Formats: sequence, structure tokens, C-alpha cells
Amino acid sequence: MTSKYKMSFSERLKLISDQKNKEDKIRIIKTLVDNKFIEVMDLYLDPEIEFLDNDPVNYIPSTEPKEYLNVRLEQESKNLKLFTNKTIHPNITKSKRLALYKEILESIHPEDAILIEKLRKEKTLPYRLKPSYFTEALPFVENWKRG
Repeated sequence: MTSKYKMSFSERLKLISDQKNKEDKIRIIKTLVDNKFIEVMDLYLDPEIEFLDNDPVNYIPSTEPKEYLNVRLEQESKNLKLFTNKTIHPNITKSKRLALYKEILESIHPEDAILIEKLRKEKTLPYRLKPSYFTEALPFVENWKRG
């Protein structure tokens, strides 16, 4: 029995970024998309989403096997909104929110943690990917900024 390898979120973005032209990038986005991908990309592309805290978070990158970590960001994707203005728990204390955020960073693939931190601090991606690639590939996601 063979197991199907699941790419980490950062590996997917790198694969898209490595494509030579816009058409190939869009084609790859369409093949890699799922609901969890959209939930994470909301943090980047939805202009109404803002992270609540920009405080430094000292976390220890996970050393779990890569095969396990590659799916962790997908499992935590819904919880990432807890740390934004779109949270369903607005009364959670700042210290509790940052502690939960640290737990997520320490449980996901180290490159995914870097990506999420970059989104939190700068609302950018560590790859050269234009928002228009995603909005063109996935026009049904109406809350994403266009351009």
C-alpha cells in the first residue's frame, strides 16, 4: 500500500511561483485549490481581514516528520481566523490569543509558520505571486480583492 504525499501549503505556493508564466501559474492554482487553501489565502486576499496583534511571537519550529506536518496548516486553517478581526470569539484575552497562535505555529510545517507570520506582520507572501493570479484562477471567491 502506498501513501499519497500531501504537499505543505508553502510547497504549493512555491510550485505556483516556480511556473514560468501567468497561464501556468493559474493552471496550477486551479489544480491545487481546496476549501482549506481558500481559508488560508483569505488571510492574504480578503481586504477586510486584519490580524489583531502584531506582537512578536517566540515559537519553536516543529521537528515532527514532514509527512505529518504537511497537513497541519490545513487542519488549523479555520482556527487562524481567531487571530483576526473576523474572529467568532472577540472577548478572548490578548495573552490567550497569542498563546493559541504560538501553539499553531509550533504545530505546523516550519515553512508554513514563516508564511503565516509574514501574512500576520506584512499581509504579504514570501513568494512572487500576484493577487490577480488567484482571483483570476478562482473567480468564485468574491471576498478577495481584485487586481
